[in-house]
Amino acid sequence: MKKFFAILLSIFLVGMLSAQTEVKNGIVIDHTAEKIVSAATKKLKTDAPFSFSFSYNLAEKGQKAEKGTGTFLSNNNKYKIESTDFNEYCDGTTLYHYVKKSNEVEVSDVEDGQAKFNFTKIINQYASSFRPKLIRYETFNKTNCAVIDLTPKKSSSISKVRLWTAKADNRIMQMVINVYGGTTYTYTFTNYKAKVTATNADYTFPKAKFPKVKIVDLR
Repeated sequence: MKKFFAILLSIFLVGMLSAQTEVKNGIVIDHTAEKIVSAATKKLKTDAPFSFSFSYNLAEKGQKAEKGTGTFLSNNNKYKIESTDFNEYCDGTTLYHYVKKSNEVEVSDVEDGQAKFNFTKIINQYASSFRPKLIRYETFNKTNCAVIDLTPKKSSSISKVRLWTAKADNRIMQMVINVYGGTTYTYTFTNYKAKVTATNADYTFPKAKFPKVKIVDLR
């Protein structure tokens, strides 16, 4: 009887695993990971405008790691970053990149500048063009998280992106981007706030605060 139930349990578990994954054209599709990533990206849209604090670490082979902190405010294609070395403002059309050390702001069209520091856009792009795989569940910063690896579906300079998402509310708590050649970008997100108060002025460079700034218009 025990042997019978052991076999039955084994069949049941195999059935569950098969339901969570699927093989298409020789590629394993992880449906559980897809649902987690989909929920995480949906949260970025439904919680907008939202804000969080972040810390970053840039590690390159043979070089000293670069570290910093900052805050991020987002409303879909609009965002603002204030960080250790630079601020960036994007109203959805124009991008303002302010470098603190040189007191210089570069102004460009979003389609040219690509809004490379827009975390919302970055995560959405990875979710659509990378294939997710659930690695494990673990505790990160005292929060029960799913650990998801994203690998590119097509040729890319990025070898892998790893996400930590909170099981309770699908909030992304950390993102590690691995680039071929050994460069690693680590971003840790804290102090998340949804439905914050924001106006259009928040996403435009506040020139009045920097009266002596040098403006470089690249448009």
